[in-house]
Amino acid sequence: MSKLNDGTYKIIDGSMLNFKSGYQVGTHQGTYAEVKTEAELEVVVQELKAAKHEVYGLWGERGVIEVDPSTHVEDLQDALALGRANGQAAIWCWASMTSIPCN
Repeated sequence: MSKLNDGTYKIIDGSMLNFKSGYQVGTHQGTYAEVKTEAELEVVVQELKAAKHEVYGLWGERGVIEVDPSTHVEDLQDALALGRANGQAAIWCWASMTSIPCN
């Protein structure tokens, strides 16, 4: 199985996270990195680990995978405010498994 699957992962061991509620929000200003291969992803994950991030998200379009450190936020308004502050286009809603635009 490819390590380039959309999802939210723990940096420490690469395991996929799944919450029943709340929102996942990118914590970097804009997109942290774009990768096309598992080797490129591994370099980025090591950078995030060195910077003391604990979680990252992956999603992709047109053969490019975007990588962002992220955090879990329970409150919708707090999540949207953090997303906007970090220049994120959207946040992830765990309950509905859909993205919510930040604008």
